[in-house]
Amino acid sequence: VARLVLVRSQVPNASALITIASPHLGTPLAEEALDATSSIWPVEVVKDIFGGSSYQTLKYSRGLYIDIVRPWPGSLLHWLNGQPHPALKYVSIVRNRPFILWGDLLVPGTSQDMNNVPAIASRSTLYTTASDHLLNPGDGLLLTKILKEL
Repeated sequence: VARLVLVRSQVPNASALITIASPHLGTPLAEEALDATSSIWPVEVVKDIFGGSSYQTLKYSRGLYIDIVRPWPGSLLHWLNGQPHPALKYVSIVRNRPFILWGDLLVPGTSQDMNNVPAIASRSTLYTTASDHLLNPGDGLLLTKILKEL
């Protein structure tokens, strides 16, 4: 969302963009969520009955998943990743979990790294943290360090 605002609105006085575990190149889990909630009747009725509130949340979040699937021609991320980005300082904080090649359980590390976005291409400073996808107190310390360096 922040990149979209920067690209579309030319935010005055913006000097940097810092992202934490953001799916700049999408996530396969969004595609799985779309598949899981794309059923025909009567399968949809069975899922509604037995899936409970978790399934309802998944189903009502479809609009979000559509925007964070891996880029394909016509998708939001495909369009955004090809747009000229402002001349800012870019910082990617990438999660690095043990037993996962790179990234976390929700977003692959390559997707979290803005250096892999064609329009930014190697302009992002990269930090990795050994953490899961959620924010944690250590992020505050890292953000303080990054902001002092900017």
